[in-house]
Amino acid sequence: MSRVARVVGVLSCLAVAGCGNMMPSLDFKGAFSSAPTSGILAAQSEPPGAEAKSSTGPSCRTPCSLEVPATGDFTVSFALAGYKPQTIPVRPLPIESSGLGSSPATVRYEPSPVMAQLEPLTPPKAKRKPAPKPAKTSSTASPPAAGAPAAQ
Repeated sequence: MSRVARVVGVLSCLAVAGCGNMMPSLDFKGAFSSAPTSGILAAQSEPPGAEAKSSTGPSCRTPCSLEVPATGDFTVSFALAGYKPQTIPVRPLPIESSGLGSSPATVRYEPSPVMAQLEPLTPPKAKRKPAPKPAKTSSTASPPAAGAPAAQ
């Protein structure tokens, strides 16, 4: 092989290797991957600061987000000192296919966000009724009794 042929061969290899780094990736991994197995669910409560705990395990303080499975129905329980606990059922919605070239499918839940309106343990104290006022007394003299002489 001539020297020119070797140089052309080496330059060709370098050109192909260099262009290979500039070529876009033909990674179809995202296009053919299976549906996501979990998603993010927002949890809120009124008043805020309650512990939101999924029946699947994760928990957080509201307002927050929980990573929960997309495989079946579950519940989110809310607890806050001084308030009645509350449990809300949640279900994942069917995953819509994203098609080639679009963003990956995301899991959606119903309800979303999951919201708890917490009630106080004891009802608010009723306002006290004011004490009855004493009967009014008249400052004017009462009329004279029958048959008594009138004062002059």
